[in-house]
Amino acid sequence: MRMTGPLRRVLKYLHGTVYLSLTLDTSNLTFMHGWVDASFAVHLDYRSHTGAVLSLGKGGVISVSRKQRLNTKSSTEAEVVGVDDASSQILWTNYFIKAQGYQISETLVYQDNQSAILLEKNGKQSSGKRTRHMNIQYFFITDRIKRGEMTMKYCPASEMIGDHFTKPFQGVLFCRFRAIIMNVDETVPDADLAWERELASAMPQECVGDNIALVSVTRLVVPFIIGLHSGEG
Repeated sequence: MRMTGPLRRVLKYLHGTVYLSLTLDTSNLTFMHGWVDASFAVHLDYRSHTGAVLSLGKGGVISVSRKQRLNTKSSTEAEVVGVDDASSQILWTNYFIKAQGYQISETLVYQDNQSAILLEKNGKQSSGKRTRHMNIQYFFITDRIKRGEMTMKYCPASEMIGDHFTKPFQGVLFCRFRAIIMNVDETVPDADLAWERELASAMPQECVGDNIALVSVTRLVVPFIIGLHSGEG
């Protein structure tokens, strides 16, 4: 299978946004909020995919994009498994901040599936015909909610930032979620690729079609190899 098209798009995006950097900002270390979402049965083996972001103010302190470890029977079950995937890192961050002398007043986790939120809050009490088979390990989160370590809250799908790591967004929505996760300006443009086209035009004509991708690969890979040999990697 030829993957040159998608690979070329990825390399162009990486080069065009190489100047974008994640910045973190907070004025209150007593409050954490995160977004967790799952895309149901999107992999070739019909497993779902988890996406999550955790923030202490502005910018994502932790981000998760992970294929789930088991097949689920519904989108609701996939959402519960997704919260389980992300809960370890969310709770660890909570404990780490407390160890630094700060008291976390609330850890708020947003989801866009009301049925999943009910299962997470009530455990087996909210199970129906389609969810009563679920393994007890995925109700670990119920215990943490009852202890007050996490609070689940509904978030409409249009505001679900976790979708950034589960769905192939483009255009305005992609830029808006990227701006929130990286704490950058939503309207920031990608870098100009004119220098690549100029270099490609100076190369032999028979391979011009692949020159932009080749230049991008060289730009990205060569510094990485040099770093490895110099001990920086």
